[in-house]
Amino acid sequence: MSDISQDEMRDRLGNVDQIRDLLFGKQQRDYETRLNKLESSLSALQQEMRDRLNQLNDTLSTELRSTMYSLEKKIQYISITTHEELTDMRQYLEGKDKNVSESIDSLNKLIGSQINSVKAEVNQAQEKLEKDIQSLKNEIVDKLEKRLSGLTESKVAGGRGISGRNTV
Repeated sequence: MSDISQDEMRDRLGNVDQIRDLLFGKQQRDYETRLNKLESSLSALQQEMRDRLNQLNDTLSTELRSTMYSLEKKIQYISITTHEELTDMRQYLEGKDKNVSESIDSLNKLIGSQINSVKAEVNQAQEKLEKDIQSLKNEIVDKLEKRLSGLTESKVAGGRGISGRNTV
């Protein structure tokens, strides 16, 4: 086999290619056609998958944006409602505080007037008692003076008659 030159080898190999083409040519073309169809189907499938993924991505993005917008609106509503309720509660408490303050003020005024009234009554009673005491003092002093003068007169009258002297 080493006797074969390179040119001969090429010719023979060329013949082998021709023989191979004759034997397997139709099948090889069928396989190539099928492979081309599979490749184009695969490319179409890949493109369809990309399109579906993009569509799904767009749909999910839209739904996500919509959900986020809805949640933001709900949060705003809750925030506004909470703020309004806090404002109402604050106003209610301020009203109650004002009512309590007014009640305390009116009670203070009432207690103050009652204290003043009691003071006035105590002062009147004290003045009356002082007048009564003074009157009793005067009465006692008058009675004492009358008795004393009665005693003095009786001693003066009785003491002169025996010794003729004044014994007081």
